[in-house]
Amino acid sequence: MKEVNISAVVLPGGKLSANVTEEYTAFMLENVGETLQINISLSSSKGTILQDVYFRKVVMPCLQRGFKETGNDMRMQEVFETIRHMCPATENVPDEECLSKEELSELIEFSIRVCAVEFKISVPEPTGR
Repeated sequence: MKEVNISAVVLPGGKLSANVTEEYTAFMLENVGETLQINISLSSSKGTILQDVYFRKVVMPCLQRGFKETGNDMRMQEVFETIRHMCPATENVPDEECLSKEELSELIEFSIRVCAVEFKISVPEPTGR
């Protein structure tokens, strides 16, 4: 694994509140002693935090695995850009524009269908649903 994405919220005083996932922990343990390059960017979504976390932590890794298994190994940002342009609800939204809650919901549903139909991958349901 060469990269891991972390979702975080900026708190007052510039502190971060981040979800430490198993993926993050595994990445750090696999790369002890390595030098990291950390890029920080704002989330491209105005959807709810729960939508965003589910999409980025559950759905996108399934998409990335599916693309890789079909011969298209992509970084997460490339997966996001590709699926965003494939989805009818978001294909005409300019890249620099944030997705609305409804658009993100449509993108999530579209992505789950792509995983199931194109890649034969079952995306886990969000917890607490």
